[in-house]
Amino acid sequence: MAKSRKQELKEDTFTKITKKTEQFIVNNLKTILLAISAVVILGGAYFAVNHVLSRKEKEAESAFSKIYLVYSDANADTSLDDGQLKDKLMTLNEDFGVVLELYPKSSAASRSAYYIGNTLYRYEEYEEALEYYAKGARIKQKSYSALLCVQGEASCYEQLEDYQNAQNRYNHIIDKYGDSFLVPMVRFSLGQIYEKQTMYDDAREQYNSIVTDYSWSSWADLAEKKILLLKSISGDDEA
Repeated sequence: MAKSRKQELKEDTFTKITKKTEQFIVNNLKTILLAISAVVILGGAYFAVNHVLSRKEKEAESAFSKIYLVYSDANADTSLDDGQLKDKLMTLNEDFGVVLELYPKSSAASRSAYYIGNTLYRYEEYEEALEYYAKGARIKQKSYSALLCVQGEASCYEQLEDYQNAQNRYNHIIDKYGDSFLVPMVRFSLGQIYEKQTMYDDAREQYNSIVTDYSWSSWADLAEKKILLLKSISGDDEA
């Protein structure tokens, strides 16, 4: 009897819970359906956006690759004289610019901006190169191409003798991309900028950092030579 009574109580409790649940659903059916619809719509939108973005990235990559192949061939073509090569590369800048315009948030756009900047830098159009490097650096900021664009910015500032901005961009690379294999080269460039401003202690600090922290790098040997040279310039016998 006791066991039967417990079973009845369990069934009665389950029945009450079920009825309350059913009543809640009936009373709030419209709200529940709206919530479910919203989840379905948002989920569908998320996958649709991801699909579109993925397709856009593939389209951008395809467009960039076609132009880059021509760019590589032009640079390797020994039959072109300097004027012909310049005309070819400047025309390709227009093509890279189309990728940048059509796919402004893609990785291909960042790389396109980098190569446009490279051509402009090559022909000493530093202010225009700086503009494109800056664009490329803002796209996919953690990418390798963005890092190269920041380095391009620093090089342009250096050529324009705007050493403060050059220092800022080189330091930005060290702070944000500290694990990159390019850091020894960046520190060497930073050391050279300090030298140009006769800031020899700061220059030595950069060169010492290369020798100490990046002994595996080919820049370490150059840094050691710079340290010796600075000792002779400053008359300082310390490393």
